[in-house]
Amino acid sequence: MILCVERRMGNGQSIDCGIFLDQLMLLAREKGLQIVVCGLAVGYADPDEVPNNLITERAPLEDFMRWYTE
Repeated sequence: MILCVERRMGNGQSIDCGIFLDQLMLLAREKGLQIVVCGLAVGYADPDEVPNNLITERAPLEDFMRWYTE
């Protein structure tokens, strides 16, 4: 599902959209349909918070990716 609003509606619509999504998720949960596929956080990180400064080690791309060329 993709929820869209027209820009001309302004920022006030964000609250309405949030309420709509909240109720939709509750109904889906009630019917046994809700499976979280992904989440999206929008905003700016607070650079003073410890979690926002955490840098984890990452495996090289070659360790888990195989490129196929024709």
